[in-house]
Amino acid sequence: HLSIRRQRQMCIRDRFKAASIYSSGFMFLCVAIFIINAQGLAQSPTQFYYQKDSLRADLEDLKNIIYESHENPFYYVDSTEFEQAYDSIYQSIQTDISLAEFSQKTGMLLQRLKDSHSSINLKSLFNFTRADTSLNFYFQTVMVEKKIVVKKDYLNILPVGAILLNINETKVDDLVSASEPYYIFEGNSEEYASELMAGLIPKLYSMNYGVKQTNLVSYSYGSDTLTIKYPGTPFKTIRKDRKSDGSSPFSIEIMNNTAFINIGSFSAQSENKYDRFLRKSFKKFKKKQCDSLVIDLRDNLGGNVWRMEELFTYLEGPNVICPYSIMAVKSELSSKKYDKLTRGIMGWFRTHWYKNNDKMGVFRDMANTPLLSRDTFTYKVFSKKKKLRFKGKKTLFINHKSGSASVLFASAFKSNSFGTVMGSPCLGPMGGTWGDATSYTMKRSGLKLSLSVIRLSCTSDYNRSPENITPDIIYEPSIRDIKTDTDGLKQIYFSRAQKTQ
Repeated sequence: HLSIRRQRQMCIRDRFKAASIYSSGFMFLCVAIFIINAQGLAQSPTQFYYQKDSLRADLEDLKNIIYESHENPFYYVDSTEFEQAYDSIYQSIQTDISLAEFSQKTGMLLQRLKDSHSSINLKSLFNFTRADTSLNFYFQTVMVEKKIVVKKDYLNILPVGAILLNINETKVDDLVSASEPYYIFEGNSEEYASELMAGLIPKLYSMNYGVKQTNLVSYSYGSDTLTIKYPGTPFKTIRKDRKSDGSSPFSIEIMNNTAFINIGSFSAQSENKYDRFLRKSFKKFKKKQCDSLVIDLRDNLGGNVWRMEELFTYLEGPNVICPYSIMAVKSELSSKKYDKLTRGIMGWFRTHWYKNNDKMGVFRDMANTPLLSRDTFTYKVFSKKKKLRFKGKKTLFINHKSGSASVLFASAFKSNSFGTVMGSPCLGPMGGTWGDATSYTMKRSGLKLSLSVIRLSCTSDYNRSPENITPDIIYEPSIRDIKTDTDGLKQIYFSRAQKTQ
């Protein structure tokens, strides 16, 4: 999101540093991340039915808001193709249907934009699973080798690495197909969209069929195929269970004179904590005389662009301005954010102080853009390098969940030849990504969406290629990696390092 985050502990100067930078992070919800919304909390969307005329009217409104608010809906799709897709989906609503069915149709329309920031708001769609008495499956899933695999079972019933086959006689393959209308991808990164959605399998089952007190789960593990009884767990129990707490979004590790810095999000925790983490980490790398650095952005779905760009100031190499420019549209939808950020005392500071600050200048220009107009805003001043910057060999790890701000980082890292990129193709192309996913609620159905209103470009030539960023060395996890809790990419990294010594 394009957000201004201020902390009470920060001085005014630091506040403006954080406030002046745009964020391209998008909100994507894995199985463990959901936000409570009172409306429709206790009932599945399959239980809400709406008149076809109301849903058609919602689709018409959505098309109009896309034309008005999306920075460029025809960046990757021809306008005629989009209109044909809209008409086909519109005509397919011949009877009253459930909110779940309507969400599928709406998701398929948004996919035509090939914009990862414009999508169904999945956290809201699955809110019903967070009611105290709602039964949930208490395991996590991933897609590995095109199979749905158990990554973790908090009840220790399903073995880690087990391949799920059926849940209460429903084929897991059917659940994978049910996830297709919710695919999130940028440009041509659709190839890995099923892997991105694999964590939703338990939630999709809950929405479409309902979790029972006792469920029959079939799986294969090695040469064995088994069916076991798996209990449904009330969310109240899950919420109180400390085992469901997430790990820290930032971590470091030093192995064989190589420093590993893992940044799982560019938006988690406060600006102060992020600043302090980077400063202490690179100070330690220097003290330990590390000669190699691995930046791990796997599973980092984005966040604050300032944090992403700040990371480059700790790397010896070219000066980086990333993003290079922002293409924005000023609509009533996007104006809500600017109105909020320019009100009050802090709003006055943002619009009147730091007249010579490049990023604050861009913010003021965007805020002052007339309604219903489009413009491109270019950054001219790069952030200065830190004294603690790392001067050794640098490598970047990415995967299909490296999105938004991580796409920008990967693009700048690769195009400026900072080092080798390893992993699987990330969620976006070299040219940049959309951003500022803005909340939009359909008036009649109440279905919540996210719609982007800006596009962030990495280069001055405004590269429009839809091909997602491909690593120099491709690696995808195996089921064996899941079973043994092995980081195969790290193993390949050290194997290559030994060969080059």
